[in-house]
Amino acid sequence: MAVAEPATFRLRRGPAPPVALVPAPHADCGRERGEVDAWARGHGLEVEVLRLGEDGDSHGPWQLVVALGGDGTILRALRLGARAGGAPVLGVNLGRVGFLADVQPDGLHDALEAVARGAARVERRGALRVTVDDGPTVDDAFNDVVLGRRAGHGSARIAVEAGGTRIVTVIGDGVIVASTLGSTAYTVSAGGPAVSPLLDTMVLTPVAANTGPLRSLVLDAGEELRLIGDDDSAPLTIEVDGRTTTEVPPRARVTISRAAEPALLLRTQTDPFFEHLRDRLVMR
Repeated sequence: MAVAEPATFRLRRGPAPPVALVPAPHADCGRERGEVDAWARGHGLEVEVLRLGEDGDSHGPWQLVVALGGDGTILRALRLGARAGGAPVLGVNLGRVGFLADVQPDGLHDALEAVARGAARVERRGALRVTVDDGPTVDDAFNDVVLGRRAGHGSARIAVEAGGTRIVTVIGDGVIVASTLGSTAYTVSAGGPAVSPLLDTMVLTPVAANTGPLRSLVLDAGEELRLIGDDDSAPLTIEVDGRTTTEVPPRARVTISRAAEPALLLRTQTDPFFEHLRDRLVMR
């Protein structure tokens, strides 16, 4: 399924929700923070600085989130924006790859001015809802979900069901299920496809597994995927967007479907997906 056309973003001035600023915890981003502050003051806007790890309970509202860092920081900002009722995220790349970022630091001023004059667009990217029968509550995933073995306990044995049909049992380290947004992250390193952002999909890729000819499975994001640990499986854990690891009960059924709240990325230039694909993955 194709995603919706980008919507124009309109900045609200006067008495309006502030702009949230999310700096990477260990990045040197003083210059960029100063640039955002100066821009906001010049347009009569307030800035609220959110420190990751300290403001986990902040819920806004914000009209815009500016993330200064790498893909990990941008993913955290996307989660904050979604919880705040749908604040889009402008990503500024201060990391190594920065696949999710819209702009480089030397383009920040021009990007902010594009936002001010109404030339920015909001792109919706589907996220993944993860539920575990009789298990823990799991955060929605904007990038990917990894169901994998706990180290030192043998192989994971995970049955994969789609459309009510059991397709394969993966025996190995586990499986990755990625959104379209996350298709260029861990899953592509494991042999999965890089998916155009014009599609709304989820991609399942086994990790270090012997599954015959099945290397990846691409589904429409509106479908439902079920992962079930076999009796002989090693203990399994779920990792969401590379940061949250939760142990799963034996024989638990993990269901992955489309999340209610999408990732909202703010773009001030032509979608850089194919440039990023060439420059940051293919040519590395």
